[in-house]
Amino acid sequence: PLAPGDEVVGTDLEYGACEQTWEWLCAKRGARYIKAHVPLPVSSPDEVVAAIFAAVTPRTRAIFLSHVTSGMALRLPIEEVARRAREQGILSVVDGAHAVGQWPVDLDALGVDCYASNFHKWLCAPKGSGFLYAHRDQHAWLESPIVSWGWVDGNAHFRTDTPFVSRNQMQGTRDIAAFLSAPAAVRYLEERDWETVRERCHVLAVEARERVAALSGLPQVSPVESPEGYRWFRQMAIAPLPHGIDGAELKRRLYDQFRVEIPITGWTEKPFIRVSFQGYNTRDDLEALMAALEQVLPSMTPAT
Repeated sequence: PLAPGDEVVGTDLEYGACEQTWEWLCAKRGARYIKAHVPLPVSSPDEVVAAIFAAVTPRTRAIFLSHVTSGMALRLPIEEVARRAREQGILSVVDGAHAVGQWPVDLDALGVDCYASNFHKWLCAPKGSGFLYAHRDQHAWLESPIVSWGWVDGNAHFRTDTPFVSRNQMQGTRDIAAFLSAPAAVRYLEERDWETVRERCHVLAVEARERVAALSGLPQVSPVESPEGYRWFRQMAIAPLPHGIDGAELKRRLYDQFRVEIPITGWTEKPFIRVSFQGYNTRDDLEALMAALEQVLPSMTPAT
């Protein structure tokens, strides 16, 4: 548990709601949430690791980061971060919301202390399904936010072999339909050679970001792959938009005029468009996006 004066290190690429959660918790405990600056563009995963540990101090108790960032769609090198954090006695906490279903997630190989993800984004399961993983070394101190029969030693729901599971799994009366559907979603992907589907989507994502960048004339935030073979994105990618463009207006016009629904994100006041290709998307979707952008962007780009 956090104590006054402790620090939690994240990055300036994290999802806003998660940042707010850490800010709230740290303020409540008298601790501090520190956002490490990750310079972009980035070309090597070592640069990300160096940026994170440059913010680590003797007061750091946890490092929080996304496996795949939401706003910038970058896969972060959580294996190396977790390894170095464990060496220094620092807890590693990972938001895997955009990783599961896009990338292989081997929790033992990743070596993280805590990992949480939903299943509805890329695993094709219903909203409300997901998982919380904690390394066995961390089970004793982790508490569920709901106290129910899984907490009661002697109750049929209490598991003496793993109280962590019983405390979190048994939360009283709730609809578990989404949970029960998750295995079916996994089987669905396995039976349809989803790795091939992911690679097809990756090809579309690479082409989309290249064509959008060609329209804006601006550089990408990362290569597709680093020289050492590290891949920065899979089915979701971002591309730079012209500086000064009104992102909210662009999003509105793309939907109202062309029925294209797509997020416009930002980093250090620079706008980006984020494309996501899932198994149900085709080249027709890519062409519809590009046709819309080719019509809209010239009239919305501020004069330089």
